[in-house]
Amino acid sequence: MAETGKLEHRPLESRNFARQSLGENYLAQYQTELTANKMVRKWMKEGRRYRFGYDGRRDTSNFTQLVWQGTRQIGVGRARSADGNWWYGVVVFDPPGNIPNQYAENVKFPTA
Repeated sequence: MAETGKLEHRPLESRNFARQSLGENYLAQYQTELTANKMVRKWMKEGRRYRFGYDGRRDTSNFTQLVWQGTRQIGVGRARSADGNWWYGVVVFDPPGNIPNQYAENVKFPTA
């Protein structure tokens, strides 16, 4: 992303670890440093639109992937564009979430 300036998911075949496909969230931010904390806060805001107990929607997919109960490990990375104007962040999830018909057991309503 930082090299091409294109904000898009990597092809599925390149998103794997130990033969397991990974989930992926990404974000770009102009001029202000992008941190893991900022990424998480942005994606958690999607939760305001999520209907608990139902399968997710495209506009809440970053949130549901972030809180997916079945995910066991994550990887976080960031890079800055060559011109220094853009920050790009990526989080990968293993195993991935957002699996149809599994939302109710993996995306729980907050209790606290």
